[in-house]
Amino acid sequence: MLLSNSASAHAAGRGEVSIEPVVHPATLLPTDPDEASLADDLPDLPIQGPGPHFELTKTGVIDFVPPEALDRKGNNIGRLQRLHPTFATLRASWPTP
Repeated sequence: MLLSNSASAHAAGRGEVSIEPVVHPATLLPTDPDEASLADDLPDLPIQGPGPHFELTKTGVIDFVPPEALDRKGNNIGRLQRLHPTFATLRASWPTP
């Protein structure tokens, strides 16, 4: 949301605050199929696999998990160890079949 000119004038010390949204017309992308989307020879999408792992650094920045935090199968061992007590509690509360 953008502010009106009167709000920026107040910020410069020249008036009262009047915050009004600036309305922009919606722009829609074309939805009609084109030649590329109708082609028969498009490759199949690859099967979705596990993606990259992320974590917050000590400074609050989102970053990739270091390679040594993952096992050979790509599991984030530290995250699994932190989640294990929660999962064990949930499992204990499930009814026995």
